Amino acid sequence: MDFPRNILKALFYEIELDHVANAIVQKYKSDDFLFKKIVEIMSILMPAFTKSELKLLADMEKQKWKKDCDTIGKCVLESLMNAIKELSVNNTSSLLKVQFNNLLRWRETSLFLGEDLLICAILSKNSPQIKNDFSWQEVLTHDNHELNTLLQTNDLCDLHLHFSSSYAAFDLQWIQWMNCKYSGKEDGNESKWIQIAMTIRFKIFSYLECKKADWIGIENILSWEDNMIHTQTTSLYDDINFAILCSQKINNDGDYSYWDYAIRTDISTLNNSPYTLLWGERKLLYSYLFEFNNGKDPNIKKLATAFYMYCIIKINIRKNYILTNKFVGLENFQDHNNKHCDVGDNIKDKYVIQSSLEGNSKIKIEPRFSISFENAEKKMARKSNTNFFMPFFSDNLFANQQTDRIAFTISIPKPKNKSREGWSKNRTETQKTFEIFLHKFYKKADDNQIPIVGVDFAGADWKSRPYFFSPLVRYGRENGFDNFTYHIGEDFYDLIDGLRAVDEVLVFLNWNGHNRLAHLNSLFVDVEKYYETRHWNMIIPQQILLDNLIWIQKWTDKLCVKLEDDVEKLFIQKIEDCFKDLKCEKYLSFESYMGNFEIRGFEDTYLLETVAENYNKLTQITAWHILKSHKFLSLLEKIQTSLLQTIINKNIHIETCPSSNFLIGRFDKYDSVPTANLYKYIDKASISINTDIKGTVATSLVNEYSLMALALEKKGIEKTEIHQYLKKIMNASHTRKFT
Repeated sequence: MDFPRNILKALFYEIELDHVANAIVQKYKSDDFLFKKIVEIMSILMPAFTKSELKLLADMEKQKWKKDCDTIGKCVLESLMNAIKELSVNNTSSLLKVQFNNLLRWRETSLFLGEDLLICAILSKNSPQIKNDFSWQEVLTHDNHELNTLLQTNDLCDLHLHFSSSYAAFDLQWIQWMNCKYSGKEDGNESKWIQIAMTIRFKIFSYLECKKADWIGIENILSWEDNMIHTQTTSLYDDINFAILCSQKINNDGDYSYWDYAIRTDISTLNNSPYTLLWGERKLLYSYLFEFNNGKDPNIKKLATAFYMYCIIKINIRKNYILTNKFVGLENFQDHNNKHCDVGDNIKDKYVIQSSLEGNSKIKIEPRFSISFENAEKKMARKSNTNFFMPFFSDNLFANQQTDRIAFTISIPKPKNKSREGWSKNRTETQKTFEIFLHKFYKKADDNQIPIVGVDFAGADWKSRPYFFSPLVRYGRENGFDNFTYHIGEDFYDLIDGLRAVDEVLVFLNWNGHNRLAHLNSLFVDVEKYYETRHWNMIIPQQILLDNLIWIQKWTDKLCVKLEDDVEKLFIQKIEDCFKDLKCEKYLSFESYMGNFEIRGFEDTYLLETVAENYNKLTQITAWHILKSHKFLSLLEKIQTSLLQTIINKNIHIETCPSSNFLIGRFDKYDSVPTANLYKYIDKASISINTDIKGTVATSLVNEYSLMALALEKKGIEKTEIHQYLKKIMNASHTRKFT
């Protein structure tokens, strides 16, 4: 039943900070305020229910609140403690485990609220003795013993994870903020809430640690004007900085510095896990909730509203770092990924490697890091020489470093070419960057270095067409290098464009069995649903539309498909209109343009930025309505099948990234992402499961395999067949590592 999970989402994720703050300051009657908010938010989350029904649901929730729930915080925390009973997490051993059948439900709730709050609530409710270890992994495992055995006894390999998006950026940045470490990049409103949270955290910590009850009422804090917030938090700095001096230092590449005042434990207690960085925050959440459930200290209950406010401030700011909204496309991801995290590259890099290996000797990884011409050599040298196996709270290396479990891939971003000059400059710099890698780093690593073995072309399909990289790819092959992988079919203006981009990689770059392709979302999108949800409209630069329609015309001939007369007439007319509007006839006749369309990947002398003045400037945008056509839908479905079959026939490896594809792509459920769709090609296709951006989508490699296993099971596929599929994926991910 989804009611408890949606109640949690309403009270912790959807509710607006300002509304809660105002209710606290104005001293609204807590149950009336929350009742109204539950009805208001649930009507959006569960639109199938009437307002009358949702009022009954809110009444049911009110009845769960105890008689002494006279504040907003007490009521909400009682709701939290009641809801966690429905989250299907077993606490029968030293490890929490999610019931496997409910893993997708847990995934959704924990993605919105963060796992730590939920885990701390469960542990505080179910454990009679106070917990002393707070270094659990970022993502809970499950209780499916058979699947766990499969994942623990077979080699796993993550071929596709990006350094910049694979560490706990928000969690680490939050701890920095709570310890008075500001970057100056926070905007005004965000900074205000961070300072309020910092004040609340330190006051709660002081009470838990020292029973120091010099508490300023939460309603007073929330009513501070901006200048008062600054004055009050500044006065706390000395106290916080003194507390930090009493905490454990972190080893930042041999340079010890203080990390979090809330880590108050003997250093021998802290293990070598990267999650010890989160120890203090987790302990604070757990300790407060444990005391709240214990009910013996009346002052703890008085802090309930402050604790709740702290949690929702944290969750609200977390939305900027973790993909939890419903928007699609890479730009939405980049908005989250570009949020600052000022914890230092050494800490980030070590966290990525140590957390990606998950303490599992069966896991190997091939992380990729982005480079540019300006920083290429320096960045490659630093990454290959970094010691990733230094624990955070010790100066002793891990006993078994196993550097052979890691190899790097460099990621070359697709540049957005805005002019002929930009095209030439970007192509020259990209070529030089590749040459630095090829001649100075490829196969040059010694035993103490981590090798860099591959090249990835990353970014949206429309930024640079595949033929932009054709000279680089040819140069690599001429020099004995063919370890290329390409992000494709992930983010596009229109589905036609997403399919054309895949075709262009296959044709213009002559992709083959040595190469890999990442994502390929466009091959698995439900074509009819895609156009129906867009009401058969597209918003697209005219130049791209022109090329897309020419490309479609060629595929109608190739597949011997005849579109409806009115649709075909519309397409041809639009091609002629775009050609005229873009003034292409100034450089080339219409017939020549059509005839020469396919040579652009092979002839450097023929580059389309010389064909039209505004090619690649992408300034002339059109909003175009397509006539609804079943034959057009059928054509695109046939193109999807044909392109996929070509990829399989060429033995090109497919890097799938389930959670990334689900949250960035156009898929409603996990059972519709590329990994699930490829099940039918189990005996033909070479596939891997990868994390891609595990920090931004809050996942792990084991979690990705587990989510796909459950998604396939819910589609009615037998467990033995699912496990066979996963084994083949595991094997393919190892055999297709770059060397």
